[in-house]
Amino acid sequence: MICVFSFCAKDKAMALELAKHIECLGGVKAHKLIVLHPSDVDGSDIIAVLENSFDWTKHITYPPRLNGWPDGPNQCYAVAAEEVMKLQNGEPWLWLEADCVPTHPRWLDDIQHEHRYCGLPILGAFENTFGLNGKVVSRHVTGVAVYPYDWWKTCPVLRSLVTATETYRNSGVMPPAFDVYISPYAVPICGTGTAMRHYWKSRNYSEQDGVVTCEFDTPYGASPIVDMNAALIHGCKDYSLLDIAQNRLLTHSTTPTTN
Repeated sequence: MICVFSFCAKDKAMALELAKHIECLGGVKAHKLIVLHPSDVDGSDIIAVLENSFDWTKHITYPPRLNGWPDGPNQCYAVAAEEVMKLQNGEPWLWLEADCVPTHPRWLDDIQHEHRYCGLPILGAFENTFGLNGKVVSRHVTGVAVYPYDWWKTCPVLRSLVTATETYRNSGVMPPAFDVYISPYAVPICGTGTAMRHYWKSRNYSEQDGVVTCEFDTPYGASPIVDMNAALIHGCKDYSLLDIAQNRLLTHSTTPTTN
């Protein structure tokens, strides 16, 4: 599997800590890595951390035509889909953002295994899409997901994502995030599983008696109890979950075994 690790200037510090966490976990030598970011951001420190963790790495930068949210991520995602397609190696790819936290060394193996057996080209999770009136108008696949290698080809709206985002902005309208924009193509071919869990805009993770909980910036009905059995948790906007994952890794590695 290809892991596409994306970040921008705003979340670079968190991306570096995630890179260090991935290095500590190990377990990704069987996979490939693309590090992707705007050309006005220095990603050399992150590359230096990750280059020995994966079987193969590629560093890609692009001119930052769009900035801010969701404009910048929209451009980055479109670049990612096109670059994976150029590889022509047939491998699916995981879109990984700086607010993701792997929980154990086999995290990428587990995601790859679940994708293989879900029976559909995309592995992800469904979320509601809300209109301006606050009502649910549709649903979409959360952006952090596994996509087919030829997604650039089979999801034609990707090729207009950047210009469409600019058109929305120029007309004074907030552009849709890329996962909402591509939803007509992604939703019908998405399978779900347990390897990835999403806690949108969460923070202040804490652990008590083995139970991990979080708080949300904007309550949306999700449970604050975190599924630490998942291989990858997405949406933490501070370092609290990384701290818990690192503490668990340290505790596990120093716990004596008994015969």
